[in-house]
Amino acid sequence: MANLEKEFRVETSAHHCHLTQETLDGLFGKGFDLDKYVRFPLSQHGQYCSTVRVDIEVDGKDGKKHRLNGLSILGPARKYNQFEISLTDARALHIDAPVRQSGHTENSIGCTVISKDAKTGKEIARVELKDGVVAQKRHIHINPTQAEELGVKDGEIVAVDIKSPIDRHVIFDDVVIRVNPTFDLSMHLDTDESNAAGLNGKETTGHLVEIKR
Repeated sequence: MANLEKEFRVETSAHHCHLTQETLDGLFGKGFDLDKYVRFPLSQHGQYCSTVRVDIEVDGKDGKKHRLNGLSILGPARKYNQFEISLTDARALHIDAPVRQSGHTENSIGCTVISKDAKTGKEIARVELKDGVVAQKRHIHINPTQAEELGVKDGEIVAVDIKSPIDRHVIFDDVVIRVNPTFDLSMHLDTDESNAAGLNGKETTGHLVEIKR
């Protein structure tokens, strides 16, 4: 039975990307070590936001190329390339970014990744990718012990009541549970969802309302 009283952390995740070592090498040179560029640690064990940023360029539905600048690279390097943007970003880029779980990038939007010199702004390299641009499905990171305490299982869909610092109370449905031993209990929202609750990018708490399926 789900624990509907336990509150947990709710964080806002601005647009960012995860890159493979191959892509990092193509952008910054062979053997590029992202671990040397830690800006700050993230709530999930071993993960961090780096000081390194990239731009992406996409082919819009209007027949023009559009660019999103300054996506932070989260580390460490992943087994897949993924660019997580909001639906507001997608509208500005004139693309239909599919809503996906992390790692499910097949047949998503392709892009050109562009690296630039941090000091001069001069372009360094470009890497073409056939897919990877998605809007992240809202989700809860949780480890097995915490999942047992909360009464949830991996892959379940839940509804979450979000505490708002202003008069913007909201319940988010269609939240997927992601269980992994390395995770720590935390719900992730993108900036659109965060703004809907009046969070202004700040951390808050939430609690389960029900398990949907």
